[in-house]
Amino acid sequence: MPSHGIERLRRMPYRVYLRTRHWKAKRAEALAFHGNECGRCGIKKDLDIHHETYENRGCETMDDLSIRCRHCHEIIEHREPIPDHIRRVRR
Repeated sequence: MPSHGIERLRRMPYRVYLRTRHWKAKRAEALAFHGNECGRCGIKKDLDIHHETYENRGCETMDDLSIRCRHCHEIIEHREPIPDHIRRVRR
């Protein structure tokens, strides 16, 4: 993507960015690369893509993204420890 396109993606509000064709393709790429399960607990439904960093927004690498179930994603965003009953879920 040309640098002016990346800058446009970086300037737009995050919620708008998540609705772009670019993000939808990046999300699909992340799921294919990392697998269709939460990287913390192994659950395979209600999956989100978590940005490990926002520094590369618009040109994320797979190292910038991880797969999280909705519950684990909320825990990460709120910096809470993972409850034991979630940690014990088998893959």
